Amino acid sequence: MKIHFIFFILVGAIFYSERDKILALIKLAKIPVAIVQTPECSGKKKCSVIYVAPWCPACNSMIPQLQALLEVSQNHPDFGVQVIVGNGKTMIENQMKAQEIGGRVITDDEAGSYAKILRITYFPTILVFDQNGKVLAKDTDAMIVLNETFSK
Repeated sequence: MKIHFIFFILVGAIFYSERDKILALIKLAKIPVAIVQTPECSGKKKCSVIYVAPWCPACNSMIPQLQALLEVSQNHPDFGVQVIVGNGKTMIENQMKAQEIGGRVITDDEAGSYAKILRITYFPTILVFDQNGKVLAKDTDAMIVLNETFSK
């Protein structure tokens, strides 16, 4: 038991020392551009980022729509969708919600690094970016863009 505890402390220390370097690089790259480069959005003209929280009733009610959206967006040539789960009490809570949603969902860390960089202050937050990371639409306007894009 004691060996496992020491192992986890060492792994955690290594992760957090590297985490700062990674976050510094992401901040330099302006995180939306980094998100636009995920497999879901890379090479697409537009990308929607949907940030949800595990405890959020509105977020939980939209899980079936998120699952359908992730499925139909996989084969869309010009539009990608990236879901981020964060703001849970623990990483495990975030990861469990990400697994429930399915697909390639990013989980934010306990510090809420993506949320801070993207300036997420409420849940759910829906953003649409162009390929250069410029915000084209947010929330209701972003939902209109998603409906117009995927209802064709």
